Amino acid sequence: MYHYQHHIGDFNNATRHLSRLEKSVYRDLIELYYETEMPLQCDRIALARRALVRGDDELAAMDAVLAEFFTLDGDYYRHSRCDLELGKVYEKSDKARVSAEKRWAKHNKKCATDANAMRTHSERNAKGMLPVTRNPSPVTKDKTLVAVATALPDYLNSDAWFEWVSYRREAKKKLTPSTIAKQHKFLSQYDKPTQAVVINQSITHGWAGLFDPKPAGGFHATSNRPATPAERMRAELARIESS
Repeated sequence: MYHYQHHIGDFNNATRHLSRLEKSVYRDLIELYYETEMPLQCDRIALARRALVRGDDELAAMDAVLAEFFTLDGDYYRHSRCDLELGKVYEKSDKARVSAEKRWAKHNKKCATDANAMRTHSERNAKGMLPVTRNPSPVTKDKTLVAVATALPDYLNSDAWFEWVSYRREAKKKLTPSTIAKQHKFLSQYDKPTQAVVINQSITHGWAGLFDPKPAGGFHATSNRPATPAERMRAELARIESS
């Protein structure tokens, strides 16, 4: 989501004992939580990188804030107030959407000829009542954890996958269930360290998909899976050009 309600009194009362550095880090972690609409990953180094935490003093401040204000739940840190506020946003979004659909259905019975125009108007009204959020109507009951971040296969590097999901969301590149399944299957051919290399490679290059890791020479490393027709064609062309 792109904005949230910041309750100044509540925040100041809860953080009055913190140093300025700790308070600043705490605010950054909260905003990262709201921006991604997800709990924070528990990998200390990865989280510090995403929250722009640098140096021993800032890392110590992050550790103190996480220990006091967040709860470790599996591989993620959850924040009760953030979960509550996100839940309110999703609930309001759902109700407004249902209301708009009812208004549209009622009007459709009266004036079918002007259906398209009125539906656009109704949906615009519904969206105008809501905060801008990347996922205003989640498909799961857990409003803060989408399916891509839970019930991961044992073979998957959860920290690297979480970073990949966050990258795709920030880039506004939707991950559909079929895409998730195929990417999980692709990653399953590698061990967890290599999965992190694959994901970091795609993030670094700004790619929308996952590909075999490249060695220093620039060509894709071989894997256990058979070569695709396109890969065989590229290899043949390269052989002909080099001969």
